[in-house]
Amino acid sequence: MKRLFALILCAVFLFGVSSCKVQKTDGSFDLSVLTQNSEPEITVACHTDNTGLAFAYFNEKLSDDYVVNFTGVSTDTAALLKNGKAAFAVCTLTQAAELYNSTGGGAQILCVNTLDGVCILSKNKIKSAKDLINENIYIANEGGQTDYMLAAVLDENNLETGNDLQITYLADEVSVMSAALNGTAQTVVLTEPYTSKVLAATDFKTVLNLSEEWSALSDEEMRAVGSCVVATRDFINNNPDEVEKLIDDVRTATAFFSEDNATRAAEILVKNNFYNDAALAETSISDCGAVCITGKEMRTLVNLNISALYSADPESAGGSLPDDGFCYIQ
Repeated sequence: MKRLFALILCAVFLFGVSSCKVQKTDGSFDLSVLTQNSEPEITVACHTDNTGLAFAYFNEKLSDDYVVNFTGVSTDTAALLKNGKAAFAVCTLTQAAELYNSTGGGAQILCVNTLDGVCILSKNKIKSAKDLINENIYIANEGGQTDYMLAAVLDENNLETGNDLQITYLADEVSVMSAALNGTAQTVVLTEPYTSKVLAATDFKTVLNLSEEWSALSDEEMRAVGSCVVATRDFINNNPDEVEKLIDDVRTATAFFSEDNATRAAEILVKNNFYNDAALAETSISDCGAVCITGKEMRTLVNLNISALYSADPESAGGSLPDDGFCYIQ
């Protein structure tokens, strides 16, 4: 594991710190792998979990400007973008990297919209990552970003899957939540709103913050990127005003989901099926990790995270590190 972060500084250097303002990017990409659609069937594709928080605000306050599709949690939002079904998609960093590489640089990250928020819940006494020995950990999406993060933390603590502990993969976080609620699972990995729902209904406790464990592996100051908003380079080039507006609106929406607006924000989340209980939503908003990080700060954060993921397993980034066109700089 030490070699992972020994490679990060080199990888970040190679990733580049030069400006990647899309108007000045002359790198070629293969449009044939993208389905062109000047009027997407939906405007924003996202999930009803912490990654889609800001877009509940869009659906409530900006419905004249955007059509938001809250897809099923198993839906690949990046694929909707690639297939011309959406102008913007909210996806994990690993999904964004795979999309970038598979389209020859034909998509860019506009902003990071969630940080941290991945937790390990258990009925058992666990105080550190080493205490995960002999556990059967239930987690969603084998080969997904959270899976890579967990694998890195286990490796750092010399825990080998199959020998020291077991991992049970389920299709999505709803399934993992159900396994916790019905007593099948004793230890699970979840994000909001599933974390709060399990804690409220069972004797599970939050035993580890996986995002913090992952970030602590780096010698650099790093926070775990949960999700980002992505658009195709073609859409960005042809619709610069819409792109700028989207970023500004995400910033406004994120600011709305704060303690100052917790009661009203909770009502919006219930209305948009994030939570069933407004009181639970109100107390959980601060744990959703909603942010809007853009520009050079975004690029630095993305560089650190994707380089660490790539060093752990190149397939997590689609086989190669994205170049400096990965991030859109206003």
